Amino acid sequence: MTLQEVITDYCHTIGVDASLVQGAGGNVSWKAGNTLWIKASGAWLADANRKSIFVPVDLIRLKDHVKSQRFDAAPVVLHRMSRRPSIETMLHSIVPHRIVVHTHPIAVLVHLVQAGCVEILQRRLPPSVSWLLVDYHKPGAKLAEALQRAIEHTALSPSVLFLANHGMLVGGETVNEVDHLHRQVLDSLRELPRPLDDCSPSEIPHQLIKRGYGLPENPLVHRIALDDICLLLVEKHWALVPDIVVFLGDRPQIFDTSDDVVGFIRFARSAPAFVLIRHLGVFIRKNANRAIEAMLVFFAEIAGRLKTIDHVRSLTRSDIEALMEWEAERYRVNAGQ
Repeated sequence: MTLQEVITDYCHTIGVDASLVQGAGGNVSWKAGNTLWIKASGAWLADANRKSIFVPVDLIRLKDHVKSQRFDAAPVVLHRMSRRPSIETMLHSIVPHRIVVHTHPIAVLVHLVQAGCVEILQRRLPPSVSWLLVDYHKPGAKLAEALQRAIEHTALSPSVLFLANHGMLVGGETVNEVDHLHRQVLDSLRELPRPLDDCSPSEIPHQLIKRGYGLPENPLVHRIALDDICLLLVEKHWALVPDIVVFLGDRPQIFDTSDDVVGFIRFARSAPAFVLIRHLGVFIRKNANRAIEAMLVFFAEIAGRLKTIDHVRSLTRSDIEALMEWEAERYRVNAGQ
């Protein structure tokens, strides 16, 4: 098999694992001579085995942009293609390894959304893992610049890069090397979810079904409405990671009854993609973007492993506004439908 075929199979493998990648999140790249191959913006890694999801970019130009500190420079696509390269293309060019895998693992993010995550990583990761933590920055140019500065100021050559409130990058020369290191980190940081008796709604509000809403395929979504800590996180720390904001909005309204939802919809400009009814469940509009449920499960998985909200650190209001107003993220949402 060629390297591209091996990477394509690996992308599909991790892409269908919602504990690692959610919807159009996550990214994979590899360097071949003067070319950086990277996932297209909005593409799903899960589709790698049936769609062409990679874009070839001029790696020499990217390196020149890094040297001249032009982190916001647009990547140069080498072939005529209708899809844009990932917004994290510059970030991937900075990581020196041949293959770079960027995931959003539940096991890791449970710690990366906490203020004391450095101490947690130091305590739980094995000494054999060389890693670096980068504080939260808006994805794209700002994050690439922050990563470059962090790498310049360390004597290490880390193969694992943790991005606070965002995810993890693992670099290596082979897919097997990357996969082994990836699994090693996950095994060291894994947390079990808090017990919850039942994730099924006690009733189905028929008035919502009449208005185009239905039950999520994964009943775990209902945990957001049934679990008290999850409800607190929705109210105080909804913006745990960028993709939650990008795909689900800055913060959902929590309704007390289905009648409250109907009243809200009656005066709203448009019906929300999903509604959250306290101690009842979460219901998704049937024509909603397919990433909606994936991101709701994502939030439920992280929130369900946090034992308290005391040390949770979410995105600031300015962080949220920067994501909501960003054309590149609107493109990614629409491209992945």
